Amino acid sequence: MSKRRIFYDKKADVLYFVLKEGQEEYVKEIQPNVIVEFNKDDEVIGIEILKALVAVNCVN
Repeated sequence: MSKRRIFYDKKADVLYFVLKEGQEEYVKEIQPNVIVEFNKDDEVIGIEILKALVAVNCVN
């Protein structure tokens, strides 16, 4: 079982969830500013949230 991790880049305002270790094969934007990363087996390995503070209603 892989270890899940969460990273926040304050300068870029990007929140990143690592769900599974592995090589990213492709990405899909599932809604504006939310990007899901997949491996070659179509498993979700990461989720990236752009403009994270706005997305979680911390700022306008």
